[in-house]
Amino acid sequence: MKVCSMCKKEKVLLDFYKQKFGDGYTAACKTCKREYGKHYAKKNIEKVREKNKEYRKNHKEELNTYSKNWRAQNPERIKENNIKKFGITFKEYSDMLVSQNGVCAICKRKESMMSNNGKSVKDFCVDHCHSTGRVRGLLCNKCNSAIGYMDDNPNFLRNAIIYLEEN
Repeated sequence: MKVCSMCKKEKVLLDFYKQKFGDGYTAACKTCKREYGKHYAKKNIEKVREKNKEYRKNHKEELNTYSKNWRAQNPERIKENNIKKFGITFKEYSDMLVSQNGVCAICKRKESMMSNNGKSVKDFCVDHCHSTGRVRGLLCNKCNSAIGYMDDNPNFLRNAIIYLEEN
């Protein structure tokens, strides 16, 4: 847990951007930093536009190569970056998947939802407690969405079970 320097609220570490110095996290939470960035960009619109234009001009070839090839060349790194925000490594994710026998922790099925490009099956979602940040397990997209829509509330889920059994 950490207190945001801007909003003064105590939040879980997942709510802060990582950095290489200090305690390893930014002083302000992600929400406050985004709001500040939006406010700054509106207030300094021409300055921001000029800076972005200059950057694109100086890095045009690099940006084109990067955007075309990065995803194709780094599928494991993309997964690692998506997982990192939950405070676990790709190895921990893989170990968790093995311990769950390669299936969803709730429905016990393999993931079947296709990725946006329609060429591969999506990875399992990292399910975590939103108040503590603790990782609970890996879920298929359907089960992850279902408990999300139920606000991670066990009482809502129990009521849903009763409803289904009675009807």
